[in-house]
Amino acid sequence: MLQTISNQAGVVLLRLLAILPYELLVVAIGYGLGFIAARIPSDRNRVVKTNLHLCFPKFNPDEIDSLSKQHWRLLG
Repeated sequence: MLQTISNQAGVVLLRLLAILPYELLVVAIGYGLGFIAARIPSDRNRVVKTNLHLCFPKFNPDEIDSLSKQHWRLLG
C-alpha cells in the first residue's frame, strides 16, 4: 500500500516536471541541485577542490572555493 502511494506520488511529480518549460528545469532545478551538492560535505567535494588547487596553484582558497561552487552548480 505504501509502495503504491509512493509510486503514484513519483509519477505525479514527474508529470508536473514534464509541463514546466525546459529552461526552468535546466536552470532552476539544475542549479538548485548543484547548490545543494556543493554544500554537502563529501569526498567528491574534497577531490574537486584538490584538483582545482592542482590545476590553479596560484589561486587563493577563496578563488578555489568559488570555482568549486561554480563547478557543482553547472554539474547540477
